[in-house]
Amino acid sequence: MFQQNLKPINFFYMNIGTKSLGLFGGTFDPIHDGHISVAREALKTLNLDKVVFVPAGDPYMKTSSLNVSPAFYRMEMINRL
Repeated sequence: MFQQNLKPINFFYMNIGTKSLGLFGGTFDPIHDGHISVAREALKTLNLDKVVFVPAGDPYMKTSSLNVSPAFYRMEMINRL
């Protein structure tokens, strides 16, 4: 069931050699427990070695980019996890 719901939340995964990597895209403004919960569930359900958060440079789901924090700040929030 989890795999069927990945596309709507911008989650992709792949095998690279012997490692499995998940890419989780979004605005992450701010990153919150829901985002972290999805990443943890993906790690567990898909047996991933790592999930990488990929903040959107130009968030298409937001009505105005003026309401979105600069990418630098959003990346800094993610790096503090």
